[in-house]
Amino acid sequence: MIEKTKRYVSWFLAGISFCLLFIYFVHESRTPDTAKLVRRMTGTELTAGRREKKDLLTDLALNGQHLIFDETDMTWYYSLIEDDDKAMSPKVTFESPEKHVQIVFSEEITEDIIRNDLPVAVTAYNDRFYETYQLKCTTLPIMSLTVGDEITREDTDMIMELMDNTAGVSKRNITSAGTVHIRGRSSAAYPQTSFRLSLTVENSSKKNHISLLGMREDEDWLLVPAYADIDKVRTAFSANLWTDSCGTDNSFGIVNGNYYKYMELFINGRYWGLYTLSYPIDQKTLDVDAGKGEYIYKKRFWDEGSAVDFVSSTWEVTNPYNEQDNPWIPIQNYYHLLNEQADDAGALKRSVDMNTAIDLWLYYGLIQGVDNADHSDMENTFMTARLGNDGTYKMLYTPWDMDLTWGELITDETCNTIMESGALAQLISMGNKETIEAIYRRYHVLRENAWSVQNIDSYLDQYETSIFGSGAYYRQAARWPESTYDIAYQDLSVFRNYVHRRLTEFDAFIERWYGMRDKSVYVMRSSQYKDFTKWKFIIQVNDHEILHDPDYRDLFTYIGLNISDIPDDAWFVLYDGETKTVEYRDWLGEERVSLYTSIGRIIYERPAEPRGIGDDFLIYLDGEPVLEIWQWPEEPLRMGMIYNHASDEFNFETINSNYLVD
Repeated sequence: MIEKTKRYVSWFLAGISFCLLFIYFVHESRTPDTAKLVRRMTGTELTAGRREKKDLLTDLALNGQHLIFDETDMTWYYSLIEDDDKAMSPKVTFESPEKHVQIVFSEEITEDIIRNDLPVAVTAYNDRFYETYQLKCTTLPIMSLTVGDEITREDTDMIMELMDNTAGVSKRNITSAGTVHIRGRSSAAYPQTSFRLSLTVENSSKKNHISLLGMREDEDWLLVPAYADIDKVRTAFSANLWTDSCGTDNSFGIVNGNYYKYMELFINGRYWGLYTLSYPIDQKTLDVDAGKGEYIYKKRFWDEGSAVDFVSSTWEVTNPYNEQDNPWIPIQNYYHLLNEQADDAGALKRSVDMNTAIDLWLYYGLIQGVDNADHSDMENTFMTARLGNDGTYKMLYTPWDMDLTWGELITDETCNTIMESGALAQLISMGNKETIEAIYRRYHVLRENAWSVQNIDSYLDQYETSIFGSGAYYRQAARWPESTYDIAYQDLSVFRNYVHRRLTEFDAFIERWYGMRDKSVYVMRSSQYKDFTKWKFIIQVNDHEILHDPDYRDLFTYIGLNISDIPDDAWFVLYDGETKTVEYRDWLGEERVSLYTSIGRIIYERPAEPRGIGDDFLIYLDGEPVLEIWQWPEEPLRMGMIYNHASDEFNFETINSNYLVD
């Protein structure tokens, strides 16, 4: 009996010894007593009599989340789980190659520490050694890419690990094999680039279709930074607004758009910055069947010259198709229809998905999509040839690449970007009342619902929390100091105020535009410019016969210019709409020599990238570019104008003729 009791006591003492040893190795939780102890201890107390030792911690986990360690900055990164009341007082475990190691934190995790990207000092130590680290906290999901080689334009093997901190997700940690490569055009020159991920099943070439951050299942994913966007919000806000408000407004029953969600990226353990995760606009998104002759055309560049074919570099077919097929036939036929049946309203309406065309016209105008629409030209837009229920093609528009919006290039909230290409623009030009009424009604539905100030602010509230509430804005600035940011920014108030003013100005434009619905084509088109009759104009008259055209006469009469007074030998008309001052000239003096006129100082020079045939000149008025002219112009009349430092060239084109292919 005594021997049995001794054995129990021995086991009991051994158990206590094991527990004490375990406590030395694993600091289980940050209790209030520990927090008090931490505040009393200084760095000197923790390091005195100890030697600094590298890699004293080999793993650090908070609430079971194994943290990413950026060795360059000696920083551990912790993503707090949404709606977890223990996220700010997590259970702490760690691993060390040394014995009797303990760790202390300099302070508790708070919202202020997270929002302002303040580091929490972490010191690991035992009787002999110490090492100091930083802990940084975020409220965003974290993705880590592990690659063996440098990421280039070519596919590089990688392992992707995503920690989804969204509340209530069924699978928080997702891992996949795959490849990664740099994507993008001009943005590829930035130090922080966009990436494209192609996920595969491990040790297999089979595609790995999985859902990431609650989005659709896919194997193809995009990682998009906001390197040049001072607010880090334009791409995500614009794309998500389109998809939510206009994505399902089409005759094909599809979601015509994609979503972007914020996260932070690490590559081989190095912090890489704030990104958005998305999926591409492709045949899955647009439900395209190339076997039936359906194709997705991506407009990649602005057009140069007066005529292009569809095999040129400005267009690209993005969905797979049989090599023996000619994918260009549907889009060629569409542009032939715009020219050959330019006055047939019924044919024009049947040629496009009208709901989407109306939505895109309003959307590009509102967001100031200067990198998407420029009068009769467009880029960064998908046009998809889809077969309708009647067996005929309808063109479906989809926007993309909306980073240069909402004042990013045009800082004047009064400026509108109106899409003047395609079937809808021709219907407007011909004064089709049914189309004009449909646009007006649709805009008011959008403004009362999806585009209301209240709904817009709800988006911006979410993005403000993601960008600033997570501290990611300041981490991004520290990681990429050459990028565009303002360290004084604490929220999206500057951007939000601009968006509010933009909504007000676009409201005013729509009312001006609708109020001119019975006017001739160019007078109605002038409604996109606020206070148009007060602008200053430089008019190049290449064919005086055009002045007898009633549409031109109506426009000049509207601004107060008497066409009958223009001399036959005048090549240029200089006109101030506000003062009604007019001046006629056969030329504008010598190149790069200032000419002082009644409307201001004019100077012209050859542009850095000439686009015309023969000599090409860019005219400036009071230092602002106003009009590009050619020595042998094709247009009968060109007109540049300026008001309050906002300048533009007026578009006199009413039919898309530059895509005709014989």
